[in-house]
Amino acid sequence: MTIKNVRCRLAALALATISAPVCAADAGLNLTPPDDLFYTQTANGFGDGAPIYAANAAAPEATAATADDTQLSFTKDSENFEESWLTGSKAHQYLGLGALALVAVAAVSPKEEDSIHEYAATSATVLAAAAATTGFIYHWEDFDWSDGFSDPDNLHMLLAGLGTLAMMYAVSEAPEVDHAGPGIAGGVAMAVAVKITW
Repeated sequence: MTIKNVRCRLAALALATISAPVCAADAGLNLTPPDDLFYTQTANGFGDGAPIYAANAAAPEATAATADDTQLSFTKDSENFEESWLTGSKAHQYLGLGALALVAVAAVSPKEEDSIHEYAATSATVLAAAAATTGFIYHWEDFDWSDGFSDPDNLHMLLAGLGTLAMMYAVSEAPEVDHAGPGIAGGVAMAVAVKITW
């Protein structure tokens, strides 16, 4: 399999991934996760029987019964709450910033076949497609089409999506076709998209 075939397959995969949520919305599927859903589990659920899960969407805090029937309370706003270093939203952020860093490496490296330019550009495109995918998955509820593109989240999605598509085009057509214009446009669009929501 040649590099061009790999690029074309990556471009097709990224395009399908980017367009899947839009198609799901057109089909009437509800992709919005629940707003505030907490789960509780008995403390001894793994030893003395099956775990008991209870969904509590109305209460701001969740309780769990321990073996001696004392109640433990867990709230999201608790002083002891520490956000994980890697969440879906942070993965989206890190993938986007990684793509921008690789775009910068590709822009300043020598423009030769089988060089750091080619590998950085291809890697940046893959990271951009992954960032777009995680953005759709974890920030779908942020899009409000009633505000149009005056909403920063909608503008972020538009510019990042178009930037990803431009980068995929540049990588798939290189080196046979002059690809500097789409590559630069894609990188700039992604940089502006990141700046809008930073």
